[in-house]
Amino acid sequence: MPDDSKPFSADPEFLRLVGRSEEVDLLQIALEIARDADPELDFAPTLAWVTARGHEVARAMASCADDRDCLAQLGQRIAGEHGITGAAEAYETADGSFVNRAIETGRGIPICVSVLYMAVARAAGIDLCGVCSPGHFVTRYETLDEPLFVDAFSAGQVLTRKELVERLVEQTGIGPGEVLPLLAPATNRAIVIRILNNLKALYARTEAWPRAYRVQQRLTALQPAHFGERRDLGFVALKAGRPAEAIRLLEACLRSAPKEERPLIEASLRTAHRGLAQFN
Repeated sequence: MPDDSKPFSADPEFLRLVGRSEEVDLLQIALEIARDADPELDFAPTLAWVTARGHEVARAMASCADDRDCLAQLGQRIAGEHGITGAAEAYETADGSFVNRAIETGRGIPICVSVLYMAVARAAGIDLCGVCSPGHFVTRYETLDEPLFVDAFSAGQVLTRKELVERLVEQTGIGPGEVLPLLAPATNRAIVIRILNNLKALYARTEAWPRAYRVQQRLTALQPAHFGERRDLGFVALKAGRPAEAIRLLEACLRSAPKEERPLIEASLRTAHRGLAQFN
């Protein structure tokens, strides 16, 4: 169990992100998040796997004719040779969000598999960035002409901007003019928040409250001024069996809570006080 007084002392890359740096190792942060579920997790096998795949892609790129062919090598190696792709069932367990488990099982949700693609691409000398697109997460590569997109969830399919826009318009019903701004590169902070929100939703749905508490700690650390995240940390602390922590957090929230939020916070505080009394 992490020390609550220094909850991220073992997570140097996450702490850099909390400190507002964008110069962080996204793969390392993904592994730090995965270690919350597996405290004995050894990062070395995942890092070695990524390095090896990067070397494979770099060798294959030597005979490529253009950027699109180079990007296609990612899917051919990661999905084609090593069998790692997206899968609908990956949404049902936390393993689908953890990069180490995606390598082991061959399945992951879009953002998880995309983080692997970005890491392998980086090891091969390719600069991919993430895109928090509607529908699901993809990655983006800047060419001299226009960007190309890689859909890791679909076995590394390479798409032009026109092809991706047409697909998203068909899938979501959003107009082309609204879709285009959503295909801009995402910050590392936005990517990590999206990873954490996926886990938060899963843990809430399955009532895995101790794990949800750790995820909510991370979300609150990244967005300390966000009232909703601070409120949710109090709610989750209560459900995770931490009534004293819930009281401290919810009392602080109550001082600045919008009128419509106050009844639920006050009810949760009463529950927390009753829970704390049971321990005294």
